[in-house]
Amino acid sequence: TMFGFGSRKGTPIKFKFEIRIQSLKTDIKNIPLLVRWKRGTSWRKQGKTSVEWEENGSVVWDNQKIQLISTLYKDPKRGTLSSKMLSLTVEKYASNKCEVMGSAWIDLSQFANEEEPTVSKALKLTLSDGPLDGTILRAAL
Repeated sequence: TMFGFGSRKGTPIKFKFEIRIQSLKTDIKNIPLLVRWKRGTSWRKQGKTSVEWEENGSVVWDNQKIQLISTLYKDPKRGTLSSKMLSLTVEKYASNKCEVMGSAWIDLSQFANEEEPTVSKALKLTLSDGPLDGTILRAAL
């Protein structure tokens, strides 16, 4: 959906994103993990998957969905969309407390396309900043 007015940021365009969290391979045995997502600072722009356990060297979320609507701004001079980052954090769940095991970022503007409203892409996100540093989180957009 495109609005007819612009701003200093450019023309606002709303996009709907659906990210499906699939799996993660890990050497850490018998561990409960969840994936938390966050975009921006509002509590309304965050969520998490269910807690799933490591089994046979991997954790499977079975395509649990993250759905969000985000406004990106199109630069009138360059025709490019502004960057909009989504944080994904893999966390170990224990007694209602979570410990960050690794994190990754997705720039949603890389997957937004005015001409093609539905984009389907497999994602291999390399985690950093934790015990799962270097591990691949598989997802689809």
